[in-house]
Amino acid sequence: MRYRWCLYCIVCIITFVVTNVSCNGVFELRIKSFSNELGREASGLCCGGVCGTPCRTKFRACLKHYETNINVNSTCTFGDVVTPVLGENSLTLPANATPIAFHFNFTWPGTFSLIVEAWHEPSSARNSVLFKLCFYFSAGTTNGSALITRITDQRFLKLSDGWVQQEYVGSTGGVRSRLVYEHRVRCEDNYHGDGCAKFCRPRDDNFGHYLCSDDGDMICMPGWTGSYCSKAICAPGCDEKKGTCMTPGTCQCHAGWTGARCDQCQIYPGCVNGYCQKPWQCLCKEGWGGMFCNQDLNYCTNHAPCKNGGTCFNTGQGLYTCSCAPGYSGPECNVDLGLTNKPGMDCSTGLTCLNGGTCKKTGSVSSCSCPSQWKGVRCETSTQPACASSPCGNGGTCVNTPKTSNGTGSYYYNNNNNNNGNGYVCHCPIGFSGPTCHQTTNHCQPDPCRNGATCVPSKDSSSYTCKCAPGFAGAHCHLPDHCQKNPCLNGGTCQAQADGYRCQCVPGYVGDLCQSVVDYCVAKPCANGGTCENLKNDFRCGCRPGFGGKDCSRYVNECVQSPCANGGTCVTTGGGGDGGFRCECPVGYTGANCTDERPTTLGDGSKHMSAVVQEQPEMVQASVNGVLMVVLSVSVPVAVLAAIAVVLCMKNRRRRDQKKADENARMQNEQNSIHSVAKLGDPHVIRNSWDPLPAAARENVYSEPLCFAAPNKMHQQQPSLTPAQSSSSLQRQKLLNTDRQNRMSFKEQDAINALDRRISVISVDSAACNNTNSEVSPVKAHHYHRNIHQQLQYERAAVKSMILDQHSFATQTS
Repeated sequence: MRYRWCLYCIVCIITFVVTNVSCNGVFELRIKSFSNELGREASGLCCGGVCGTPCRTKFRACLKHYETNINVNSTCTFGDVVTPVLGENSLTLPANATPIAFHFNFTWPGTFSLIVEAWHEPSSARNSVLFKLCFYFSAGTTNGSALITRITDQRFLKLSDGWVQQEYVGSTGGVRSRLVYEHRVRCEDNYHGDGCAKFCRPRDDNFGHYLCSDDGDMICMPGWTGSYCSKAICAPGCDEKKGTCMTPGTCQCHAGWTGARCDQCQIYPGCVNGYCQKPWQCLCKEGWGGMFCNQDLNYCTNHAPCKNGGTCFNTGQGLYTCSCAPGYSGPECNVDLGLTNKPGMDCSTGLTCLNGGTCKKTGSVSSCSCPSQWKGVRCETSTQPACASSPCGNGGTCVNTPKTSNGTGSYYYNNNNNNNGNGYVCHCPIGFSGPTCHQTTNHCQPDPCRNGATCVPSKDSSSYTCKCAPGFAGAHCHLPDHCQKNPCLNGGTCQAQADGYRCQCVPGYVGDLCQSVVDYCVAKPCANGGTCENLKNDFRCGCRPGFGGKDCSRYVNECVQSPCANGGTCVTTGGGGDGGFRCECPVGYTGANCTDERPTTLGDGSKHMSAVVQEQPEMVQASVNGVLMVVLSVSVPVAVLAAIAVVLCMKNRRRRDQKKADENARMQNEQNSIHSVAKLGDPHVIRNSWDPLPAAARENVYSEPLCFAAPNKMHQQQPSLTPAQSSSSLQRQKLLNTDRQNRMSFKEQDAINALDRRISVISVDSAACNNTNSEVSPVKAHHYHRNIHQQLQYERAAVKSMILDQHSFATQTS
């Protein structure tokens, strides 16, 4: 019993899985009530054979394609389901009872034929509880049951979730019954449209973001578009060529572009006073220059360094010069010279002469008397070249320059107010700047490093280095650091790139990650049969005897090392530089190097020969292989040629023998034809043992009878032979049994047999005429028939000879 329960469970599980495979739709039938008041079967008998016993009622539903005249015996093309016993003569099922389901995986045609049958199941075929539980997932059987009633219905039914109720009242076989049922057709989940033919399953994942309409069309969720609603709709204004988005409403810029709409190019990292028209450009604004646009080319406008009304002149790359107003001097015109034309200025009121000058007053005018190297109102202007005082510091080079010169150095300085005054220019070394090269150049101002990097100037202030924060790389730390985890193998150096990284491999390794060892033996560097051994970033050649060098290309004379022992003579065998040697050993020694003693006895000799063979197995094997190759290369062609010659000889011999046999047969046949009469007896009398032909037969052969005498007794006592039998006997005597004759056609044989029959007929008539008959003269008949007989014999021989000659000619030409 326990095993039966397990078997039912397994059957139910399998049936559930099979019947619940994804289908397009389902036709559902629900039986509401059934009444069989008399409790009878369709045959009119009481259920179970005993009246008063209630019927154990179950139902069978058959669904098929539309039929104008429903055939109850044909196959249920859409499904066939039998329920367990649901009640007795009258039953009513609950409104929420599980319906009978016909799942279909095709487009619903809209029409159907339905057969519903009520059956009585005897108590002997009672279903178990488990079978009843499985009913709604599988089909039962009506075997052993009796039909109570049957209804048929065909109609058009649209897809709908609403039930359509039907009622049947009638009789089957005189048994009245009433059945109320309802049905509907609906699509399974994710199937839509007319006939449930369109599949659409809503999803919101990486493969799509959409819902499904009633017709099965995909409706994209807000923010998504595309054939499968898998493409996000970016923020308004986002340039599709310069940006993208993975989620709706965003705008992720491609490399080289920035901004809320990805419509602004990114300037080159470290660019200070510049702009870009394309990604990674650094186009300097007006007044700025240099690679990073950090050099001020319009210092006068941006900084106005000249004071006290001085005029500023740009001299390029952040440099300038000031032309001071009268009474002022200095690099920026900030030194007041205190000229005498100022009110109240004279020698007694504070007029001071510079550079050793002496104030003198002549009348009401005060003036300075200057030394010879100075001039000016207060002796402030030197008459010597400007560079005589070495104004440039930190190793700067001073160049005297006229006041009107624009200058090409670091700074133009005018040290007087006179138009003919002299000036100078300081050419500063790397790392210094300013009018006199006393200012240290700071390349880290403004800071060119990005993403939180630290700018470190070099020791000579000629350059700088950016120390990047973790996760960034590049000269200005502007690139993602793909080298942070050091993906390069075997000592390779990782170099960050704008779109990734590149591995700089050490010698001996190749590959994207330096993962492969360079195989130097691929190029076969070893010459003269040397073997190559691959090493790390190198190779080694194992050279054959007589060769050396890195690649075995150098010939080595091995006899120089005296390899032959016991007085042996070394002879080089490397003709043409191939290397190698052999030892010619003295008496009593042998071996490759004359190290083995030669045996003196037969037994030792055999051992020695065995040893020699063992020492040189490769040479022996090579010799054996060479001999076998020579033997095979010679014997195989010879054998083929011999076979061809034998075949040709046999064919020619057979042809000659056949020709000779044909000639002999022809000659013999001619002889047999000529002497056939003599072999029968007296050449003057034609004898034959055949009986005379009937009169009718003779009349067919001759136009008139020759003789009509009755045969004598001697002829009657001889055994009678038919003309055909005698012709066959004669033919066996005259023909040879050759292949050519056996190949004679039936038509040709019939021609010869006809001649034989004519000869036989003449022979019969001759025998009849040779007797003593008074009606015909014996002499006359004898000569007449003998002439005819001989003529026919010659005619027969000529015909056969002609036929045989034709066969012989055909054989020779073939």
